[in-house]
Amino acid sequence: MPPQFVTSLMTGMCSAKYPLAIISKVLEALGECSLGTYDIGCGFTLTIENSSLGEKFWKMESHMCVDAFHGYVHNYICKTKNHPLGITGTGLEDFETIDWIFSASNQLAPVTRYSSSHCHHALFELFFKQWDKEKYLNLITMILNNYKQALGIINSDGLILQQAMNSLRIHSGELETWCAEEVKYFHTLGLEPEWDVHAMAYVELLQEMQEYKTRSSNTSTRCISSAPSDYVFVVPLRGKQQTYAAELSQTQKLETHR
Repeated sequence: MPPQFVTSLMTGMCSAKYPLAIISKVLEALGECSLGTYDIGCGFTLTIENSSLGEKFWKMESHMCVDAFHGYVHNYICKTKNHPLGITGTGLEDFETIDWIFSASNQLAPVTRYSSSHCHHALFELFFKQWDKEKYLNLITMILNNYKQALGIINSDGLILQQAMNSLRIHSGELETWCAEEVKYFHTLGLEPEWDVHAMAYVELLQEMQEYKTRSSNTSTRCISSAPSDYVFVVPLRGKQQTYAAELSQTQKLETHR
């Protein structure tokens, strides 16, 4: 089991230099194929790429992800790539060590609330020294329990999964393909395929053509029905010039719509 680096970072405008310093130390101490977790590991990856560590980080095949707890507040596209559940090799680790430590250190709150700054620092130093000793004493037990838990998951859940795959007539290669298709689908969810754009444009033109056909048919019907069946053209008298002009104007409007 590789050593764990536990740090507390104060957020601020220029605080990116601190996690970058940690990444530099991890690359130096752990070497290749290291995996780092950060609440904003997805965005911090871009920070590493744009820093002087970027080339070394990728050459050593290192990666960043988000911890299990904070990962669920990220959007699903981010989770398909950066959540521990989607990364091969993370195993049972939730990457919440720092939160477990902070939770345990809350026991100091009653005795440090009104203490001096000196006592504050002394008690916290004593707490973390004791925490280190207890963790190293229980290290073998923790590894053994994790190993037993992993075997239990493989033997029980693995058997259930195999039975389900047999009943559905699928193989492990298809599961990997479906995972890749899911990632691709969510990364292209907001983008319309080119064929879909043309298909939608064609359907819209058909709808527009149908609308114009309907309007033309209605206008023709109105134009034809405006004239009586027994209509006979008669030269208008002088007193009826105004009526004739109005009817002529109406007919011309109907012809224009047609």
